[in-house]
Amino acid sequence: METVNFQLTPEQRAVLQAHPGEPVHIADEETRKVYLIMEQGAFPELEEEFIRARLEEGFAAIERGEMEEWDSASIKAEGRRILAQRSPQQ
Repeated sequence: METVNFQLTPEQRAVLQAHPGEPVHIADEETRKVYLIMEQGAFPELEEEFIRARLEEGFAAIERGEMEEWDSASIKAEGRRILAQRSPQQ
């Protein structure tokens, strides 16, 4: 992974300091993209936390009988639809 060095603005630094140890989402209004800034080394910990939380939600849904058949083609189509909505209008 390439490291790019640039200076944070005072506003960005203040947001990061207000949320120590947490990832911070920064939206670029021009491109309509959202970027994630976090302290180096924090990603594996956050990724594991996210996966564990989603697994717990899934197991709880199964226990409640909230299961349904799924079709990979429809899941891919839904993902493409969501990505198309997020893309800047051209």
